Parts: sequence; structure tokens; C-alpha cells
Amino acid sequence: MNNRVTMALIAVAIGWATVGCESTGVGPGESGDAGPHVGVCDGAPATSQAATIHVTRSTNSPELTVTVYCDGSAQRTLGEAGANNSLGVEAKTYAPNSPEVAMFLADLDAVGDVSAIPASPANANLQSDCAKSASFGTVTTVAAQGKTSGDIQCMKDPTSAQTALAADCRVLAPWP
Repeated sequence: MNNRVTMALIAVAIGWATVGCESTGVGPGESGDAGPHVGVCDGAPATSQAATIHVTRSTNSPELTVTVYCDGSAQRTLGEAGANNSLGVEAKTYAPNSPEVAMFLADLDAVGDVSAIPASPANANLQSDCAKSASFGTVTTVAAQGKTSGDIQCMKDPTSAQTALAADCRVLAPWP
């Protein structure tokens, strides 16, 4: 196992072991002087949904949705049957404590508020930093703790935690 996956698994295990042992006095997705932000699964049952990754459909790829759970499992589903799938992406179930999902959860906790991810939205006039084809482009978002990110394919000046989260999303929900 590579060092990044090992570190993520250790971080997740420590986080799960300390749930309820430390109170930050700050609500989910908030920050403050009382301590670190509350993690997405802090105090939640293992079977709780932690986040959703969504990739829109394009001419060459189906819509993808990955539902991530606090036990380190995830479920990837594809939209419309028969949609073009040039990447060959298939539906997939990740078992509890999957390294890929543990990495995503650790990086999601490091990011905190996903709505703060500095995305540069694509626009039809191609004046954006992130121009995309109208038929082949896709948009990838992450929803967690009642908030949704901008398009993580178009991050503008991201932090290292945000870049790591985008890489995790690409593993769990590949986009063209």
C-alpha cells in the first residue's frame, strides 16, 4: 500500500476512534477558534451517508453518482442505460474500509466546507478559465454536510487538500 493510502487509513481510524472525545463547539462545515472543524462522519453512525460525488452526462459518458458512507464504503451508479460510455466506466460497489473511500473521507475532512472550493465555472462564451465542449464536457461536484462544491474539474488556485479531494473523486467517479 502506498504511503498516501496508509496515512489516510490512519487518519480515518484516529478520527473514528476519537469521535465524541473532543468537542470543538463548532457546527459541521464551520470554523472557529475552538479547534478543528467537525469531520463529515464525526458522531455519525457508520451506515450514514457522508457525501455524494456527481458527474454530469456528456456525449461520450453516462451520468455518474457515487454515494459515500461513513463506514468507508461507496456505491457508484450510472445514469441512463445505453448512454455512450467511451471510458467503459461501470457501476461499482466499494466494500467498507476501502482504501480509495478512506482516502476520499480523509481528504474531505481536510477540505471541510466543500462550497468554499474555488471553482471557475465554464461558460458558453469561452471566456472562462475552464472552457468545455458543450457536448463532451462534464461537471463534477461534491455534496457533503448540506453544501455542494463548484465544478472540481475547474478549480481555481486550489489548496493541496482540495487538489487531493479532486484526485480522489476522479478515482471514485472517473470523468472524461
